[in-house]
Formats: sequence, C-alpha cells, structure tokens
Amino acid sequence: MEKPFSMEEKKSRVFTVDKVRIENDTTHSLIMKEPMASEPGQFILIWIPGLGEKPFSVAGSNPLMITIADVGKVSGQIDRYQPGDRLWIRGPFGQGYQPYGKDALLVGGGYGASPLLYLAETLIKKGINVHVFLGARSANLLILVDEFEKIPVKLHITTNDGTRGIQGFVTVPLEETIQQLSDVQDACVYACGPKKMLYGIDALCERYGIPRQLSWEAIMRCGMGLCGNCKIEMPDTWEEPVNKPGSKKAWLVCKDGPTSFTK
Repeated sequence: MEKPFSMEEKKSRVFTVDKVRIENDTTHSLIMKEPMASEPGQFILIWIPGLGEKPFSVAGSNPLMITIADVGKVSGQIDRYQPGDRLWIRGPFGQGYQPYGKDALLVGGGYGASPLLYLAETLIKKGINVHVFLGARSANLLILVDEFEKIPVKLHITTNDGTRGIQGFVTVPLEETIQQLSDVQDACVYACGPKKMLYGIDALCERYGIPRQLSWEAIMRCGMGLCGNCKIEMPDTWEEPVNKPGSKKAWLVCKDGPTSFTK
C-alpha cells in the first residue's frame, strides 16, 4: 500500500539559511537553521517567487542541507542566498536509498554526489563498510571531497583529465572494487549522477550480479506523481519499483523514485 502524502509534505515551510559553504566554482551548500526529517536519497522542492519550484536532493537532515549547482534560473537565484535569507520548501518526497548488505559502494558523478554524504553517514552508523567513488570531468568540478575525508570511508577519486585522483571514468575503480568483494549479493552499489553514467553503472552491476540503487533526475512539476511530467524509460534490467508493484510501464521519478532498486 502506498504511503499517502502528509500535509507537511504538500505545503511549503519556511527555512532560514544559517551557513553557506562553497563546494567549487559553480556549486555551494546551504546549511539551514532548521532540521527536516528525511531519508538519504529523498528530495525537496524549493519555491522561488516568480520563477517556480525546482527539486533538490536532501544533502543532510539535521540541520537540513542542500547542495546547489548554478545550472538554471531557480538555482541561479538560490546561488545568491546568504545567511539570514529564507527559503520556501516542500517535502521531503520520493523513495530514498535503503540500507542493504554489509558492503556499500557509493558512486557520485559531478554534483550528483550531493546526497551521498548523508547516505554514507547513515550507513556507517549501521555498521556497513562504505566505499565512496567521486568522479568529475576535472578537479574543479568535484564536490564534498573534504567532507568525505572526515568520515571513515574508503575514498576513490577520478577525473577525466587526470587533474585529481585516477584519470578516467569512475566506473574503473568501481569495477575493480566489485571484483574484490567476497560476496556481491551481500553488497550494494548506490549511485547518483548523469543519466549516461547511471545506465553504465546499471549494466556493470548486471554483469556482476550486484544489487544497485540508482537515483534518477527528471524535470518535475508536482512532486507527487500527479502530472506525469517526470516519467522516464526504464532499463530492461530494472525490477518493478518495490513500493508499487505493476508500475513498470509508468515509472515516475518523483513518486516511484527517485531511487530504483534492483537486486
């Protein structure tokens, strides 16, 4: 049975910016004064008067943290926010990541790494062994590296141009680590990033038979599965969403996702 949306999820609430942390030249994190009960992998909708709403991953819950990449009108406006400014936020929405197995392999492409710090901290508290793989085109596009270095994870960094870490795609050290696992069925890959990267990771995991949870992006309007605007094409390897049997032909990022889980 589907979980109904609460009034707290449907209505906007006011949050106040407490701190601003610069992640790179185009990305920063807003740390709010208030907490938000949520799960890693869920998302929120931020409303900007005159511009509309845009979804953002929850990067931390207590206090609420949001990582913003300046890639559009709404995010460009939020990029100007400073401590003391207020934001109107709805959520959290969607199906988040589910802790699974004894080994977790977290993969973030570019600013897709934003929900993975929250996830890593959650998994560590559950006693799960965590590897983190961060990839970007260049070193100046990586985010949250300093934060991941503060927690007990095995950190792997790749850049396409070799300006930091291993030169090449993030799937190279990911595959090497999968090959070293004692039991792939007692492990899980968690990923967030560009769609092309996610399709590649899905195919890699299918080849090795390792469970994976992939977080997908789409243009959203309602955030509650009503408008159908965020429907995406499912890879053949996907199972039906665990929360909604029979929904395979109409997979909505906002409601059935944003996380797909294939065992």
